[in-house]
Amino acid sequence: MGLVRSLGIVGWAWRRVLPKVLEPGLWLPFLVVAAVQVLLLVWLLSFHRGWAQPLAAPLLRSVAGEGALHYPQFFSVLPVAFARLTLVQGVLLSSLLGGIAVILFARAFGRDPEGGSPVRRALARYPSLVLYTALVTGLVFVLFSVQRLIPGEAVLESRMLRWGTRVGFLLAAVVVESLFIYGTAWIVLRGRNVFGAIPAALGTAAKAFLPTLFLVAIPALAQFPFNYLEGRGDIIIRKFQPEIMAGVIGIEIAVDAIIAFFLVGTITFVFLWRQEPSA
Repeated sequence: MGLVRSLGIVGWAWRRVLPKVLEPGLWLPFLVVAAVQVLLLVWLLSFHRGWAQPLAAPLLRSVAGEGALHYPQFFSVLPVAFARLTLVQGVLLSSLLGGIAVILFARAFGRDPEGGSPVRRALARYPSLVLYTALVTGLVFVLFSVQRLIPGEAVLESRMLRWGTRVGFLLAAVVVESLFIYGTAWIVLRGRNVFGAIPAALGTAAKAFLPTLFLVAIPALAQFPFNYLEGRGDIIIRKFQPEIMAGVIGIEIAVDAIIAFFLVGTITFVFLWRQEPSA
């Protein structure tokens, strides 16, 4: 599939999803995820209170030792602790809500002949959704863990190496996500188990690789500034009010909900399009 046609498909998918912004029901899964993440952030910010301390304090210590419980160092490790929580939340909750969102979008596009409650249907596929999400999350986690093999001194001394590493691993993560992103649709719309969804997802991605790559890359680029700021908590602590970090994460939660809406919508549209005999 050529570049021009691929960009045309990307634009086509976005044009089909944009009007769906005005359909409140489609937003519910994404708003639930955002609400849970806000609660997790509030829980971490309240680590010193009795109701949060038993679990929040040990989590923060695991990130940066005892110093993580003291001001202002707490705000420099807050993004890492929050990311660990959302990693678990993504596997256990977002996998289910993502499945519900795919069914809702398929129905909005008039391509869900099965009918029935999206919640019940996604719950019936929950084991496969969780396992599939865990496998893909694990792949991305291992990919970014490779960064730790690069000597820290070399990264700090060379701006070219530092940015080359960031961009390189970001692109690699986009490719991995693109290869596996159709798995949820195969599970909830076509009834595949996790082992059937893997080759099916890879096959769909191979047939529409460039459009899929662009659709995944756009949200990744939108999220990059937040990832960069959260990774440089030391600078924020030195030059600004440390509490700004909590605000950055709060804004990111809202932006992520919007990004996820368009990503799930466009990917579901391309998946359904690829299932058409003439596609």
